Amino acid sequence: MISMLVCSTVSMLFAVLISLIPILFQSSETQPSAAMEPFECGFDPLSPRRTSYFVHFFSVGIVFVLFDLETMLIVPLLRGNTSQLEWMGVWIFLWILLLMGLIMEIFYGSIDWKEIS
Repeated sequence: MISMLVCSTVSMLFAVLISLIPILFQSSETQPSAAMEPFECGFDPLSPRRTSYFVHFFSVGIVFVLFDLETMLIVPLLRGNTSQLEWMGVWIFLWILLLMGLIMEIFYGSIDWKEIS
């Protein structure tokens, strides 16, 4: 019983010492890292949490998801056993759907990049 207690205590102390070794080799100078640079979406990691969000990044993300979903619909059709007429109908439908989406995006102006004011 005592040998098990001593063995587990020594194991825990060894684990703690091993986990503290990186602290000894850490430099005292703070160097700018990639974690402190602004993100691609425009957020600054050092800014307060409650800042205004630039909605255009959300719109671009939604457009990407829609086109990605349409691609996911097209790929399984390549393996299907359909006739040429059915295949042409599917392609025309998907192109009309894409064109309607593009016209709506242009009409609503969500593709145009807006300046932050």
